[in-house]
Amino acid sequence: MFIIVWKYIIRPEYKSDYIDTYKENGKWSRLFKKSKSYKFSKLFHKDDREYLLIDAWDNEKTYNDFKKKYFEEYRSLSDEAASLYEIEEKIGEYDEII
Repeated sequence: MFIIVWKYIIRPEYKSDYIDTYKENGKWSRLFKKSKSYKFSKLFHKDDREYLLIDAWDNEKTYNDFKKKYFEEYRSLSDEAASLYEIEEKIGEYDEII
């Protein structure tokens, strides 16, 4: 398994919209489900503003293939979601040890 970990500081007035966009079965998850290699997204929070998101895929190659194939949809949703947070930080990408 391959995961991407993101940290967000959200805009408090958009908390509900942010959660609806990033939660499991949210807008991002629905887009990702177009790929059979997508596993899940999990959203965690530290407080009302700081969130951690984990997206899981079969492997890095299938994740990158997905981003190429659905580039326009990915970019459009990314642009739309940018208003929901103040800071987006990619913590890293990790492969599972098996």
